[in-house]
Amino acid sequence: MKDHFVNEDLERENEFFNTMSSKLAECDRDTNGDRGERLPDEKGERPKPLQVQKKAIIASINKMVNLFNENNKLIKEANKVPKTEKEMGDLI
Repeated sequence: MKDHFVNEDLERENEFFNTMSSKLAECDRDTNGDRGERLPDEKGERPKPLQVQKKAIIASINKMVNLFNENNKLIKEANKVPKTEKEMGDLI
């Protein structure tokens, strides 16, 4: 009878271990990619790992921030120089 309980406990422990292992593997695939095992989407492209997507998003944000800073700098410089009436008309 004691062996019966030990076997049931081992089965539950193995089931728990297998469940957790599969969850961890799924999270790892989502984060790091699964080395080409995913099926292509309707466009025929494979999904990119989250790290690659994150880097692309950050790069895009950095480009927008740099462009915003450059535009702000140009606006400030343009406001410093007095404009002639013709230049003001052209701007408007």
